[in-house]
Amino acid sequence: VAIGAPGAGGRRVGLRRARSSTLAAVLLSWFRKRGSGAEDAPARQPGADEAKAHGNAALARGDLAEAERCYRQAVRLEPGDPLGHLNLGYALIEAGQPKAADEAFQQALALRRPDDRFAHEAHFLRGRALEALGQLEAALASYRQALALQPAFEDALQETVRVLLVIARPEEAFAVAHLAMMHIPSATPKMLAAQALHVLGRREESLALLHAVLAQEPGHVGAL
Repeated sequence: VAIGAPGAGGRRVGLRRARSSTLAAVLLSWFRKRGSGAEDAPARQPGADEAKAHGNAALARGDLAEAERCYRQAVRLEPGDPLGHLNLGYALIEAGQPKAADEAFQQALALRRPDDRFAHEAHFLRGRALEALGQLEAALASYRQALALQPAFEDALQETVRVLLVIARPEEAFAVAHLAMMHIPSATPKMLAAQALHVLGRREESLALLHAVLAQEPGHVGAL
């Protein structure tokens, strides 16, 4: 991540896509586990489970249209299952349908059961949808909610800081990144704090953090 205006330049976009791909792999694995029915989940209609399984398979091979069709079928068969709405929302956001995705994520959160543990992911994904709709303040609120629920959620941290910098709130961006150093052991919070300090004109402090990043992760692309 280059120091400077966030979101500018191909390298930053490439890194963001890489993070999105990593998150997609994690979510797909999670969908497979939960979509087939957890041990403590209530009894589900076989048709809905089968539709979700087909949707997961379509998502794995990159067939977003088929994944959407299967997840919509699962939601029709079992409208009270929050995971069906979450899966559908993910397929929709990946397919470039942020408005419909946002509605699905809201449904997933509204239907969430006490034992469900996906709220941080749903808030993060909803933030992506809201940002795609141009609603930066609402997206920021969703990213921050995801981070509050899971303080070690690096993707939520990165997006929170990035949006704060985009809307010219570097002091808040630095505060968020600095606080995250207590929860995330990687160099990511230091790198993000260095970005915020650079924007604030605090160059020496920014450089000191960049040196700390390189000491922790030699060869870190963003710190070079």
